[in-house]
Amino acid sequence: MPQVICPLDNQPCEQDCPDRYKDAPEGGCFLTTAMELGCTVITFTKEDPQ
Repeated sequence: MPQVICPLDNQPCEQDCPDRYKDAPEGGCFLTTAMELGCTVITFTKEDPQ
């Protein structure tokens, strides 16, 4: 079963993510659902200065 990709880190949804759907074994959350519905999801990341 293909895993849903998280828009925050471009990795498969983590099992312990607090926003992950509990009844979906492939993962997903409100952000991935919004993306699937065509919404634009803008993420901000802070890069490590090292």
